[in-house]
Amino acid sequence: MRPLRCMKQLRIIVLGKHRSFIMDLLDQVQATGYTVLCHRAGHGPVPEPPFIFNELETFVMITAMVPEDMIQPILAGVAPLFGRHAGVMFVSDLAGSRPPERVPVAEAGQTAEVSITTR
Repeated sequence: MRPLRCMKQLRIIVLGKHRSFIMDLLDQVQATGYTVLCHRAGHGPVPEPPFIFNELETFVMITAMVPEDMIQPILAGVAPLFGRHAGVMFVSDLAGSRPPERVPVAEAGQTAEVSITTR
């Protein structure tokens, strides 16, 4: 396990139709990775869309671990979206580490260790 690093955790919740916008933004600021969780629900001032089998109309949560210097460019990128559409972004302090990634090896049915370099 690598040593812990002080980072920021982002949790961005938007309608599914805006998912690619957020993913493109994270790619542009060179976030090294993120996770997209589909079909989120909750309670608040924005009405929940009706449950339908269309992930463009349900909420998604995109979570990422980024260095502090990426926060302002990401905030600048999401501000116009949040000015016109429902969404929220949470930022919290995080001490995190990324262990070597396990990548399946199809033929042998085993896993291989792959080291990930983070900034």
